[in-house]
Amino acid sequence: MKYPALPLWKEAPFIRYIIPLSAGIFVQWYHAFTFTALLCGLTGCTVLIIIFSISRLSWRFYFSYIFGWSFNLLLFFMGSLLVYVRDERNKQEWIGRKPLQESILLVRIEEPLSEKPRSYRALAIVEKMIVKDRFITVNGRVILYLGKDGRAAGVKQGHRLLMKATLSPIKNFPNATGFDYRSYCALQNIYHQSFLKRSSYLLLPGREEKFFGEFLFFLRERTLRILRTYVTGKKEAGMAEALLIGYKDDLDKTLVQSYVNTGVVHVIAISGLHVGLIYTILLLVLRALPRGAYTRWAKPVILLAALWVFSLLAGGSPSVLRSAVMFSGIVLGKSLGRKNGIYNSLAASAFLLLCYNPLWLFDAGFQLSYLAVLSLVIFMNPLYNILYVQNKLLDGVWKMAAVTLAAQVLTVPICLYYFQQFPNLFLLTNMVAVPLSSVILVMEIALCTFSFYPPLAHWTGYLTERLIFMLNGFIEYMEKMPFALTKNLVVSFYQVMVLYGIILLSMQLIRIRTKKD
Repeated sequence: MKYPALPLWKEAPFIRYIIPLSAGIFVQWYHAFTFTALLCGLTGCTVLIIIFSISRLSWRFYFSYIFGWSFNLLLFFMGSLLVYVRDERNKQEWIGRKPLQESILLVRIEEPLSEKPRSYRALAIVEKMIVKDRFITVNGRVILYLGKDGRAAGVKQGHRLLMKATLSPIKNFPNATGFDYRSYCALQNIYHQSFLKRSSYLLLPGREEKFFGEFLFFLRERTLRILRTYVTGKKEAGMAEALLIGYKDDLDKTLVQSYVNTGVVHVIAISGLHVGLIYTILLLVLRALPRGAYTRWAKPVILLAALWVFSLLAGGSPSVLRSAVMFSGIVLGKSLGRKNGIYNSLAASAFLLLCYNPLWLFDAGFQLSYLAVLSLVIFMNPLYNILYVQNKLLDGVWKMAAVTLAAQVLTVPICLYYFQQFPNLFLLTNMVAVPLSSVILVMEIALCTFSFYPPLAHWTGYLTERLIFMLNGFIEYMEKMPFALTKNLVVSFYQVMVLYGIILLSMQLIRIRTKKD
């Protein structure tokens, strides 16, 4: 007997959870509730759920909708509360509530400095402020630009600076086209910046060191040293650093724009492609371990540790963490002998990440990452099944084309909204760039592995550099092709919603027609 398939929202329950949570995050960011209102909402929903749970069975049956509404509202208020807690502006100690003209501040450098043409950029946390000749505790993240001099070169992550400067609000770049830099910084709780001359700050002795942070910093510096030693070309070395660990300070800006204009900038950003390759390589390596009781648990522990160290080493961006959470679920599921649907895995990873940082809901990388995977899951097989190709080589080419096309369906509207342009040659560039960048990534891993033996590392580095040179050359050539890019495609938020409505309607019509056939 064939049983009817369960509805998607029952088969993947986390889809039902992510919707009210996201709604609460969205509403709180644009139309903030007070803390009292949020607390009352959470308390009221919790009380209703408790009363419903201890009531008679018949009442629970007849008034089941009360539980449903209460639970969804609970998630809604939870999302709003997460945003309220995350937003530094709601704290009494926030630096924006204090006088900022010629203030004396104690700040701690949070990340390694990045070199700019005329300065060093540093992200810092304000810890103390002198008011009426005494230190008071404050908090807030600020961007500092240190002039290029001998003192700035000695500033490292974990150092503290005593600075006298005026903090100014973050402003958008002049002549910026579509990119709202101020909003981008606000989503990271950064609202102020300052330029420091040599005479306006003092580097204090000592440095706050955290073991895991220092371990990641050591791994990153060692990886960068290996790549810079054996990949000698400036453009190629910058690309190698970005492909392997997401380090973008040495990337050539013109080259990055070429990748953007040809629709393959995603190969530079560490994403699910990179995490998936690392996962596959680790599986192949761990097959060599003998089977036994201890290896049953040793393998998943090694896999999880390696995946998360790589994800954090690559900067811990939303797209990387999404992949890390999903692959962690796969590893744990296999270890426990359980399987989970892709829709539920996607929704569960998004739910967990939004609980960690609700403001990622507005991050373009977070949105594009999930939309690309969802688009592949929905449209890959229908597109691939349109053509039947008997030749195995041509079938592989068609499958790659179907993957590229499928990933575009749900990502095109949001790309038009953010970037206001469309790469017309994306299909051709992706079919070359994606497999070639995957080979380069494997070569870079091999280079880091063989770095202890210089002769082998030299040849591995040489081959890696030539492959990157070929990739860059192909992308730059394709960018110069006629009609490679369509610009000035201004799409509003409401038009994006209309486009997604059309896509959903088309999906439903195709599903109905398929059932009839």
